[in-house]
Amino acid sequence: MKRTSLIGALIVAAALLVAVPAVGLAADSASAPAALQENETANETAPGERLSGVVGVGEAELEGDVDKRAFGIQIANASTQQAQADVVADRLSDLEKRLDEFEQRKEELDRQREAGEIGAGKYNAELARLAAETETVKQLSNQSAQVSAELPADLLEERGVNATRIQHLSERASELSGPEVAEIARGIAGDSVGETPGGDRPVDVPDRPEGPGDRPGDDRPDNGQNIGKSPDDGMTDDDQPDRNQTGNGQSDRP
Repeated sequence: MKRTSLIGALIVAAALLVAVPAVGLAADSASAPAALQENETANETAPGERLSGVVGVGEAELEGDVDKRAFGIQIANASTQQAQADVVADRLSDLEKRLDEFEQRKEELDRQREAGEIGAGKYNAELARLAAETETVKQLSNQSAQVSAELPADLLEERGVNATRIQHLSERASELSGPEVAEIARGIAGDSVGETPGGDRPVDVPDRPEGPGDRPGDDRPDNGQNIGKSPDDGMTDDDQPDRNQTGNGQSDRP
C-alpha cells in the first residue's frame, strides 16, 4: 500500500515538473506575438497615411509635368539664343533653390522621426512626395542639359551655365532620392514614382539668331540706323518707281 502511494506521488510530481515549463512556454508564446505585433504596427503605414502619400505623389507628378511643359514653351518663345540661355540660367537657379528646400525638409523629417514627433506612416508618406518632387528636378536638369548642348558655350558661360553645374545638380538630386527613399516611395505609390503624365519628353529647341541683327537672310545689322526711314531712302533715280504712272502702268507724263 505504501509502495502504491509512493508511486502515485512520483507520478504527480513528474506531471507537475512537465506542466510548469509548459505553462511558461505558453505564456511566452502568448506574449511574443503581441510584442511582434506592436513592433510591426509602429512601422507600418496606416491606410489614411498611405492615401495621403499617394495623393501627394500624384500632385507632385502633375506639377512636374506642368513645369516641363512651361520650360519647353519658354525656350520656344525665346527670340534669340541669348534669350534661350537666359531661360536655362533661370531654370538652373530655380532647381538649385528647390533642392535646398528639399534637403532641409528631409533633415526636418528625419529629426521629427527620431524624436518621435511623427510616426513611420506620416514619415513614409512625406518621403514619397519628396521623392517624386526630386525626380522632377532630375528631369528638368536633363532638359536644361539638352538645351544647353545646342547653344553657344560663351553665351552659357556668361550666365554661369556649364556642364559641371548641371552635373552637380543632378548628383544632388540623386543623393537626396537614394535607395532608401526610393524604396519607401515605391512602398507607398508603386514603382513609377516621379513619372509625369507626359513622360520625359525632349525640348524642341528652335534655331535662333545670336542677336537682333543676326537674322537669317538679313546681312545688315539692325543698329537703329534704319528706324524712321522709308523703303525708298538710299535708292538712285533709276531705282525709284515712276510715281507718275497711272494704275494701268502707263505714265501720265507728257
